[in-house]
Amino acid sequence: MQIIDATQSLAGLEAFLSRREANIRDVTVQTAAIRHEVTEKGWEGLAEPDPAL
Repeated sequence: MQIIDATQSLAGLEAFLSRREANIRDVTVQTAAIRHEVTEKGWEGLAEPDPAL
């Protein structure tokens, strides 16, 4: 019973970490896109943030 519980816990942890890894990749891609846009246009050339967000 404890082995099954531990296995399920590890599977849950693996899923959790996998989602976090995907989130980190998304943020990394977004950061690179922003960095590229700032490099091209400068800070003044960036669009105003959407107040709905």
